[in-house]
Amino acid sequence: MKLIPLFLLVGMFAVSGWAKEEVTYSPELVKKADAGDTDAQIKLGRCYYLGLGVTQDRKESVKWCLRAAEQGNATAQHSLGRCYLLGQGVAKDYKEAFKWWTKAAEQEFVPAQHDLGNCYYNGDGVTQDYKEAIKWYSKAAEKEYAASQYNLGECYFYGTGVTKDSTKAIEWYTKAAKQGYLEAVVALKVIKKSESK
Repeated sequence: MKLIPLFLLVGMFAVSGWAKEEVTYSPELVKKADAGDTDAQIKLGRCYYLGLGVTQDRKESVKWCLRAAEQGNATAQHSLGRCYLLGQGVAKDYKEAFKWWTKAAEQEFVPAQHDLGNCYYNGDGVTQDYKEAIKWYSKAAEKEYAASQYNLGECYFYGTGVTKDSTKAIEWYTKAAKQGYLEAVVALKVIKKSESK
């Protein structure tokens, strides 16, 4: 079972934190970004990524994201990892995605913790290690990250990296379902239907 990263379903910026406010390209934004303001660098990267007030240019987007990431900005590190995973503005490189997600995850950036779990689970950019995947999913799930709660449910349901435990699987599916995570809702319905037979 290959777990699908949540961002492929909802878009790169919605999960990475770049979509929290509307921004538009401006000379003032460029000036702040050039001066080293990481928030401005992220916003400028978003402008180039989506073509907000400027011609869309994924390579330019990555350039600004990288500048913020190199200064330790977890949001930028996470977004840069996604660019490497998808090959957007850079060559696809799972090892680079893993590297940047690790930096963001170590700063307690929850979406990066989830994505790092996916890397370990799927063996993307790192040797497959289900126990490490569980560790990172658990960190994000404990912070109410629904996709990680669902993935933990899957791991417990199938016994991947943990002892198979349908009670724990249902607990994690339920937590994710309460947040409206569709796959968890479906998993619970399937379990309920199979129990009623």
